[in-house]
Amino acid sequence: MKGLTVPWLPSSTPVCIGSGLMTLDVVIREDCLKSPRVWTGGSCGNMMIILASLGWKTLPVARLGADAAAGKIAAEFAKFDVASDFVRFDEKIKTPVIIEQFREKASAASHRFSTTCPHCGSRLPWYRAVTVKTARTLRSVLPDAQVFYFDRAAPGVLELAATARKSGALVFFEPPGVKDMKLFRRAIRLSHIVKHSAETDNAFWKSLGPEDGPVLLVETMGDRGAAYRLRRNHDGWDEWKTMSAFGVERLMDSTGSGDWCSAGIVHMLGRSAARGLERITEDGVAQALRFGQALAALNCCFEGARGGMYTLTKTEMMVEVAGIMRRGYIGRPAASQDFKCNEPEETLAALRNLCTSCKEDADDRNGFKTKEHGA
Repeated sequence: MKGLTVPWLPSSTPVCIGSGLMTLDVVIREDCLKSPRVWTGGSCGNMMIILASLGWKTLPVARLGADAAAGKIAAEFAKFDVASDFVRFDEKIKTPVIIEQFREKASAASHRFSTTCPHCGSRLPWYRAVTVKTARTLRSVLPDAQVFYFDRAAPGVLELAATARKSGALVFFEPPGVKDMKLFRRAIRLSHIVKHSAETDNAFWKSLGPEDGPVLLVETMGDRGAAYRLRRNHDGWDEWKTMSAFGVERLMDSTGSGDWCSAGIVHMLGRSAARGLERITEDGVAQALRFGQALAALNCCFEGARGGMYTLTKTEMMVEVAGIMRRGYIGRPAASQDFKCNEPEETLAALRNLCTSCKEDADDRNGFKTKEHGA
């Protein structure tokens, strides 16, 4: 992206700018009321942190609230060396929060997601995209980037994607589904790589023509593996090629594995920006996807979308990934998470601090109103 030179970006460090879903994930163990794990999440939030751990400089462009949840996200960004220069903390909105309720059974682990506070039943805040005005303002200050990543086809995000593509960045789109077909088709036209899960509606694949934007389509299918398809200039699409998944002997939690796979693809294919796709080969795509699948397999051994990052060092993670690619499967990692059971009151206290309704009720009981109530 053409703009000001940012002095803290070494010329040899690849840069990824991302905009999309960034949340605070609250992982709760239902079986023994363990203390909740509170981590940054959302596809874009995970991508920014994972790529940073792989040696990239990542710059999220986001609109979060000026609240406790945003403070925790900002602290994690700082911990993992993710730049927050283009994160806006807006007092008029609330930071998205997602509850993952996790239960480990004798045969397999299970989880479910909720955007409702399990304590008071109130709806938790959800995603608010950057505005078109903000996106246009940032045109002149965002640094050059090799990759632009996004997971939501919102007008402001598409402004950023258009600027990125025009300046030569590889644009990577990971849609969770289709809400607005007009915006979605624009997002597809702006993208070089589109990746989605087989669990979402994939009817749009059939309507893609050789003149559309993507060069590479990737479809992930969980334990059934993945498939990809290349476009050769304007000669049309190649046939779909499939790749089997790595085996996971002890599946703990598959949450966030798709984000790890995406990060692996970006890491392998994105360093040369969009121009690198001119030389793309099937072998190169297969290697990138295989690396992403290995990262995803390792992630399945830990609770939460990035649980392994809080247990293994970077070196330990790469050793595990190399072993997965060599053996074709992963057993139990050398290190595993140790969660200490706590009293129910500790879990409820953590939730009350992150849920606006719980916090406001507590403030009212203590005899004062918050500014949000017009005090």
